[in-house]
Amino acid sequence: MALQTSGSLCLLILVHVVGTTSANVETLAKDVRVMYYLINHNPGGSYYAAIILTNNGTSSIDHSGDWSLYVCHENLIEFKRFDSDTGEYEFPTRRGGFSLSHIEGCMYKFTPDPNSFGTINPGRSRYITFLTSASITGKYDIFPNFYIANTTNSAKVIQNTKADLSREFVGPFQNLFQYTRNPPRDPILPVSLSNRYSGLVKNIYPKTTQGDIIPTPRMKYESPQKKVYMNSTWKIDSRNDARISVLMEYFTSTLDMTETTTPLLHNVILLQLKAAPAVENYHEWYNITISADHSYVHIVGNTTHGLLNGFQTVLHLIEKEEHPKLGRQLAVPQMKIVDSPRFQYRGLQLDTASNFINMTTLKKLLHVMAFLKLNKLQLLLANDYGVRLEITTMSHFHTVGSTRCHDEAEESCLFSQLGSDPSGNGLGSGYYTAKEYIELLSIAKRLHIEIIPMWSFDRNMRASEIAMRAYSKATNDNTMNWSLPTLDKTSQLKPNLFRLGKVDPCAVETERFIRNIISTIKSYHAEAGYPLKTFGVGGEDTDVEAWLDKCNARNKTNNLKHPYIRRKVQFSQMLSKVATDNDLVINAYDNMFTAFPNKCLDPNDCPNWFVPFNISKWYPKNFRFTVTHRDPRVMFLTRLHMRPSNTTNITAMDIETKLRTFKKNGYKSIISMHDIHDLSIKEEPGPHVPGDMPYGKAPIPLEDIYGTWPEAMCCSKYACPTSGPGGYRFTHNQPPPVCIEDPTDQGPLGMQATITTTKVLDEDYLFQLLFPRLIAFAERAWHRASWENTVKRPLKNMTEAEIEERKDFLKFKAILGAKILPKLDMFKVSYYLAPPGAILKNATADENDPDRTVSWLTDYPGFIAQVKTDFMADFEDIVDSKVYRGMVLEFRTRNNDSSRFSRVERMSTLHPDPYASEHRAIMHNFTRSPALTFPIQLMFGHISDPTGQLSFTITDNLPLFYDTDFQRYFNRTGFLAFRERKPMLLAQQQLQIAIVEQYRWERQLRLLAASMANQSVSGQGLNSTSQNQVATSNRDIFRNTQL
Repeated sequence: MALQTSGSLCLLILVHVVGTTSANVETLAKDVRVMYYLINHNPGGSYYAAIILTNNGTSSIDHSGDWSLYVCHENLIEFKRFDSDTGEYEFPTRRGGFSLSHIEGCMYKFTPDPNSFGTINPGRSRYITFLTSASITGKYDIFPNFYIANTTNSAKVIQNTKADLSREFVGPFQNLFQYTRNPPRDPILPVSLSNRYSGLVKNIYPKTTQGDIIPTPRMKYESPQKKVYMNSTWKIDSRNDARISVLMEYFTSTLDMTETTTPLLHNVILLQLKAAPAVENYHEWYNITISADHSYVHIVGNTTHGLLNGFQTVLHLIEKEEHPKLGRQLAVPQMKIVDSPRFQYRGLQLDTASNFINMTTLKKLLHVMAFLKLNKLQLLLANDYGVRLEITTMSHFHTVGSTRCHDEAEESCLFSQLGSDPSGNGLGSGYYTAKEYIELLSIAKRLHIEIIPMWSFDRNMRASEIAMRAYSKATNDNTMNWSLPTLDKTSQLKPNLFRLGKVDPCAVETERFIRNIISTIKSYHAEAGYPLKTFGVGGEDTDVEAWLDKCNARNKTNNLKHPYIRRKVQFSQMLSKVATDNDLVINAYDNMFTAFPNKCLDPNDCPNWFVPFNISKWYPKNFRFTVTHRDPRVMFLTRLHMRPSNTTNITAMDIETKLRTFKKNGYKSIISMHDIHDLSIKEEPGPHVPGDMPYGKAPIPLEDIYGTWPEAMCCSKYACPTSGPGGYRFTHNQPPPVCIEDPTDQGPLGMQATITTTKVLDEDYLFQLLFPRLIAFAERAWHRASWENTVKRPLKNMTEAEIEERKDFLKFKAILGAKILPKLDMFKVSYYLAPPGAILKNATADENDPDRTVSWLTDYPGFIAQVKTDFMADFEDIVDSKVYRGMVLEFRTRNNDSSRFSRVERMSTLHPDPYASEHRAIMHNFTRSPALTFPIQLMFGHISDPTGQLSFTITDNLPLFYDTDFQRYFNRTGFLAFRERKPMLLAQQQLQIAIVEQYRWERQLRLLAASMANQSVSGQGLNSTSQNQVATSNRDIFRNTQL
């Protein structure tokens, strides 16, 4: 069975390129140069690419010897030939003299074919060209560390790809077929300089004050004309309250002040614990009074967490200013703030398992999260790609599970994935020791951030399973080994092309393993003095056949009514027992507690799809848990599309959203919308923009996150669901009845952003994905905006809400540019900074004159645009009205102190917006010509591959033909068939038009007759003027009918 997947899949390509001895591996890794080149995307979700091998050595390379090249590839190569049942190709697949075979996951091998490989002579190149599923959207979709190895397991990374985080080995994205995923009509084009300018020129940013902070406080009273100036002579006074002592080291070190044991009234930051009024989430309530007259800052909190929130607010307010007498001082405005958060849960889920995140980066992230008043960090510590925490009770377990190297047997490590270094050091490998994890907990405790460990106890346990096999082999302890090697070759492939790692619900060893992991991590928290409260267990569904096969293998009967759902309930019951025994809250994706979310074997079960399990029936009374919703506003009615039968008997539940249904069943929900809160997705389109953008997904810009309505059960921003199964967008001024919210509903427990690190290889990349979007997330998690209550009674006009939201968003961006991003520079956080918007203007009346002036704008006020021309040695700040000469101008954005710069974008004076102009030209030619020529055809349209493998035959489905009458696309075969049917289709089309016109004409006549009848009844004596008006009206009606 051929697997045609559009999801992101990793492949690692092996290509034997070694001489006769293992020493040749090192020589070839030095001599061979690799380029990965995207040729073109195809309509419908596929693309052609080439791996280009260039021999930079002095000797020819032939097929002799055992040699292989390993490459981590994002999507499935030659997916039309791939058999998902066997995990192999259905018949021999050769490209460029190499034979393709699949190993596992992202591992693929190209083996030199003795009959067709020939030689790669010095200075010559070899193209390995192939068809691939889905799409790529930029250079960061290609993984580094292509490496050469032989059968003796000697492996060396090809030098020009070694830890190449900037992806210099990836070919340029130069045309529409490369940077759009569905050419030629993909609406998502990269953002050009001129296009960015046209979007920014509409923005009118309000003026900010020193009292403006993010997140926005509940109440604020500011006197900007008065300021308090602080320096190192100031003291911090806790009034010797022992409860506050846990915060004093952080406070004093951050502001470079000392604590006083003597009460002070001036030049002091006074900290005080005091009961909070009856406000939302009062345990984090705080009150700040800053007095210029008395020269003090008074922070009152209900708890030490409230005091910490108040202190972070003071850090937001502080600006360095020059005092006329005292010199450079820390200044804060005189003001009063009363504040508490809207949500008690404001979190980030960070995947440290797919790629390891080092301790330095985690510590920095914790401090920035505290600065933004985020209070939960869920660390994914184990999934298919790695185990990242030392488990002291199991030797060998974490050392094998955390290391990725070149070992196909996976006895000493996991086989290399995601661009890992095959040596087992560097990229892809690493774990937190117990000591490091305890240190991390100590920092989080001081910052009042709850660390929530997460271990995938679901279908993503491959790394745990391989590590468990290694532990059992080394110790002969099989009491926790749930693995069944007999199913290794028969289990279904998962979307990431792994077979291993599906949890076994029928094995007692599974429960023992889970208990051991949880109890060990719980002991770390106890040692840190920060007790474990919540544990994440994942919740991704395992395919039905895998669970039934595992239970059969253990002689557990499946002769039950609905066996899969029964096993699922039993597994969740086991987790509930483990949780209650350890006095923990379990967090899981909502899949964990729902019936048949993705497959229905029995049509009678289908009406129960998505129905949450009954809490009181299946779980202990003291079981505490939360569910994370990644699609909380999915209409339950969409499941009617999945039913093979029995689509009648629709109940009220069928038109509910997932979030509301779970809440009605007593579940506590956390919102983590995959189309809003997944920060792994690009912020904007473009081949040089960090982030992922799988086929069918759109970028997630800053404003989308800022404009979320987290408490609306079925609406996001001004898009609400319809009452039907066709979708959930509704853009009229009033929402449908199903979307009206109950104003008394408490809403979700909170919000959680998430980031997957499959493509995160360093700190800069991680932080560019997180910031500044995590700041917008923090704002929405803390502060409830006035325009959010649109779908709660009394209803607001949606147009007014949109205007209010846009106004607030511009204020938010102004604060970002003026205050927050400069403070991130102090944290040394590499936030994403886009190039400026710019347009060129003729300096003279002569359009051919190369002299231009530049108008520019940046995303954030206070940031500066820079330019460099053909005649300039370096960048300089753009000067208004200055003449710049050159055919190509380069632009970038810098921050206020020139410590950070955006990427460089080029603009030609001939084509200021190359993306849009090329798109217009191609579409113009396309509508005038019956067929569109793709770049792949230009490469292989006339000559065969020099290896004799006829690579050009992979273009059989091209060119793309287009019919202007019906505006449809065809391949060659489809177009020939369509041409035969076209006369009949045109006749049918003309008949339909005639029927519609006849209907319109009859309708006009009925309206005319009704109008004349009404007039004759209402008045018998029309004067001459009114009669003329009626006659004129009648003529107009007939004239319109004819038209």
